[in-house]
Amino acid sequence: MRSIWDFISSIKVAIVLFFLIAFFSILGTIIPQAHPSDFYLMKYGPSLGRLILAFQLDDFYHSVLYIFLLLFFMVNLVSCSIKRIKFSWKLFKKNPAEVDPHKLPNAQETRLKKDVSQLINLLQTLGFKQKETPEGILFYQDKNRIGYLAVYLVHFSLVLIIVGAIVGAIWGFRGNMYLLEGETSNQINLFRKDHPVIVDFSVKLNKFTMEVYPDGTPKEYVSNVTFIEKNNKTVDALIKVNQPAKYKGITFYQASYEELPKFTIRVSIDGKTLEKQVDPTVPAEIGDRYVLMLDAYMAHQGFVVAKFNLLDQETGEGDEIFAIEGKPSEFKIGKNVGKLELKGLVDKFYMSVLQVKKDPGVWLVYMGFLLMIFGLIGVYFLDPQTLWVFLKREEKETFIKIGGMIKRDKSGLNLSLNELLKKLEA
Repeated sequence: MRSIWDFISSIKVAIVLFFLIAFFSILGTIIPQAHPSDFYLMKYGPSLGRLILAFQLDDFYHSVLYIFLLLFFMVNLVSCSIKRIKFSWKLFKKNPAEVDPHKLPNAQETRLKKDVSQLINLLQTLGFKQKETPEGILFYQDKNRIGYLAVYLVHFSLVLIIVGAIVGAIWGFRGNMYLLEGETSNQINLFRKDHPVIVDFSVKLNKFTMEVYPDGTPKEYVSNVTFIEKNNKTVDALIKVNQPAKYKGITFYQASYEELPKFTIRVSIDGKTLEKQVDPTVPAEIGDRYVLMLDAYMAHQGFVVAKFNLLDQETGEGDEIFAIEGKPSEFKIGKNVGKLELKGLVDKFYMSVLQVKKDPGVWLVYMGFLLMIFGLIGVYFLDPQTLWVFLKREEKETFIKIGGMIKRDKSGLNLSLNELLKKLEA
């Protein structure tokens, strides 16, 4: 049991865990996150791609490995603190007046032909406290004693940051919400997960606005949205790039947009010719039997190419149709042969893509960093220091012995002792 405790509270284990977390975090930054599995197999090859998926490096900050490393590091940090805080607390509570004047640390001695009362007044002016002893007078001065415990404030801040990261990894989520103008949704499609998150309010896209530069490059795109509660309470917001909106602990970012076309088509089948307008959002009914869906399109150098999916609702059979604007394309569905002609682009409209993020642990992380700042100030600027001066009356002179103790800055302690001795001699 003792060996397990020594292992868990080991500084070496803490260093190894720290570098492992840093290493995998770098990988999680370099490797694109939250893409489909096929993306990694194609980009990195079958072997490396499977390795990335096996270690969940495709979504590392929500992976089991990441949570395990953080938990282990937190346990190690708490164990190290428990193991060493007894000694630090002993130093913090130690009474400087209980020191043996004959065993002062870093001691220097001298004798001066001065009245003791002069030296006492000087030391009192310098802020020293005094204690009468059978042999003389012991003076002591304590500074920055809280510095003995400052490192544990840093440890506690790290624990808060780790807990916040774990809370965010387990109970937080990231995904996209797709909205057309006038459309309302409460569904968030999570990255790399099949089941969406349904929130307890709805988001309505009132208007999507896009500004472009003279060359046609997008300058800014803005979503004017309304958050709607079940009791019909509403809150309006503008979502811009780098200016997200936050509602009920969920942040909505303007991630991108999709340009959606609306085409006029002419379909000839079963001896009938129909002209329809189609877009990617709603299937078009071709007579009573067929349904046509615009799947994809591309415009390049004056040519417009579109891909359609045609379904026979009676037989369940279907066919893919590739059409070029102005040129009829023949298709066959079951025994029926028909033609589809892409007449031209009627209109185009936009779909706003909002990236949605919920991180319930973020306030713990912020609090942890704030406490860490105070802790580091205590560690590096509040170096605990104790100075002692022992005065002993002799026949014609006064025996003086000074000493001191400091946690880190040994050279600074020597300077303080030398300055104190000079003041006493002057």
